[in-house]
Amino acid sequence: EAGSGEAGSGEAGSGEAGSGEAGFGEQGSGLWGVPPSLPPLSPPVLCEDGSELIALRPGLYGGCTFFLTFGCDFDLHTVNPDATVGSLVSLLCPASCGACEEQAPPSPPLLPPPPQLRPARPPLLPIPAGEVLALTPQHMQDEIDRTDEGGHARIFLPPFAHLRFLLPVDCNRNIRVAVRSSGQGATLDGKNISRMFFISGGCSLYLEALHFVDGHGDKGGAVRTDGAGDIAMKDVSFTGCEASQWGGGMYVDGSGDVSLERASFSECTAGELGGGMFVFNSGDVSLVGASFSECT
Repeated sequence: EAGSGEAGSGEAGSGEAGSGEAGFGEQGSGLWGVPPSLPPLSPPVLCEDGSELIALRPGLYGGCTFFLTFGCDFDLHTVNPDATVGSLVSLLCPASCGACEEQAPPSPPLLPPPPQLRPARPPLLPIPAGEVLALTPQHMQDEIDRTDEGGHARIFLPPFAHLRFLLPVDCNRNIRVAVRSSGQGATLDGKNISRMFFISGGCSLYLEALHFVDGHGDKGGAVRTDGAGDIAMKDVSFTGCEASQWGGGMYVDGSGDVSLERASFSECTAGELGGGMFVFNSGDVSLVGASFSECT
């Protein structure tokens, strides 16, 4: 019966495993000092007399964690000698069994960090029927050049586009040119060295959802028209554009009607007249929802 041994007899585990006679009082399981959560040993650890290990207690030896045993002879060289060195079973012995004499298996190599991927651009929107996609100023120029006299060049810029200009896009024939974007709009950047459009020869221009920044020229920092047709703009902005003479943002001379809807001019400058825009000797001028801020 469990607990039939005499407490303090000094006989560590004289009874058989599972018999309940551990010599340390009633425990019900036949094990002394084993946490209830400790799973049964598999395979069982046998003492040299063939009995099963019946008691465990954690200990420390030479910096190596192991288990002291009760119920087997303390000559631990003979405890489970067939266990693999460094395995859970061999760690039931102290260093004399060889577990602590082995180097711990090397950790697997760390995987390299994943490459830093650039954020994916949004997919290109379907191009509206009749419009041509342009991703550079040269794409716009090519479409204008191949448009027949009296024809209509329809150009679409993706809303995330940022076009940088070294030379302006030029239209000097009697055609109509429409350049537009959508959503957040496209940015046309003069890099403080160039305007973006030079329109003449009866060419008409329509611009929509575009942002002109850092344009530079003598007349019209971003847009210059001389002897052009009608000029219309919607949802456009001019920021930081500069003209050494007239029209920091745009210059219009000897052209048709000028219509601006929700156009804004900010921090544009001119050396002489028209920090935001300059219109001379042209048709009717209509400004709806236009704004001018810090233009000089």
